[in-house]
Amino acid sequence: MSLGDQLSPEQKKQFVLKALNPGSILHLRCDFFAPPKHKFLLLGCIEPEPILFTINSRVSPYIVARQHLAQCQVMLYQSDHSFLKYDSFLDCTTAIRDFGLDDLTAQLVADFSNIKSRLTEIDREAVIKAVSRSVTLEERVKKLILQSLARPPL
Repeated sequence: MSLGDQLSPEQKKQFVLKALNPGSILHLRCDFFAPPKHKFLLLGCIEPEPILFTINSRVSPYIVARQHLAQCQVMLYQSDHSFLKYDSFLDCTTAIRDFGLDDLTAQLVADFSNIKSRLTEIDREAVIKAVSRSVTLEERVKKLILQSLARPPL
């Protein structure tokens, strides 16, 4: 019997909400991909709405060929994040805003193990730089993410 089996639905929800902080790395089902699939995502900010970034095992040639996009990729090392199969890349060019807080909570309450990790301090600083450099993110979104990541984790 796991810890989750011993908690009430409300206790599970409170556990997940406490664990959801900017800089959290999550494994979520993403219905906005065709076909839908599970992806690792970074929570960039949670309020006023969850904003996430995708984590990919490689950088597409399209991005590599465009300096303004390539400079917004952050290397995440497998040695720092044991759930990764290989060194991976956090794509800070596109803000994922397809999840409401209830969506995130429901997926994570169903399986606590989908709360994977947190950014290291070095990673967090690199994400802040990449988001700051982004020309593809809306200024309002950039500001929300930068303010959220600048706060120390709870």
